[in-house]
Amino acid sequence: MLFRSLESDALQAGTGSINLAESIAVDANNNAINLKGADVIFNGTYDADPLVNTMASLDSGTADVTIESNNLDEIGLGDALKDLNISHDELKSITAQNLVVGGSNTADIYVDNVSGDDLVNVANQLELKALGSGGDVRFVNQDSSFKDLSASAKEKILVET
Repeated sequence: MLFRSLESDALQAGTGSINLAESIAVDANNNAINLKGADVIFNGTYDADPLVNTMASLDSGTADVTIESNNLDEIGLGDALKDLNISHDELKSITAQNLVVGGSNTADIYVDNVSGDDLVNVANQLELKALGSGGDVRFVNQDSSFKDLSASAKEKILVET
């Protein structure tokens, strides 16, 4: 499947989720993938063995993958459960040069217990952008570690672990 941008409910209130079907592999052939929705759901079960793995995946190759909420929602990474969640297994299912999470429509981003193992398929940087009204980036609960991280917020970047 080749697409450059997908927005749930683009002509409505923007409350829809993007569901990626079990075992679907979205390969953008070195083009950027941009997803914008109330949630992005990777269906299936993750396994490091590709013969057993059924989780949906995104592969932008040498380009970026961007995942953004569309209604000033909160995003949770790792163990942080918020409006739009990107779990450990979902993070492992994203292959990109850079993974960009958030943007101008994202309120707060919460990061909890994310490690380099979760971002094994991100070649360079994890970029966190809480640029919506009142937006904060918050590192909460358990420690997180990154190979390369960029975080920007409309208001604050907080470490609360």
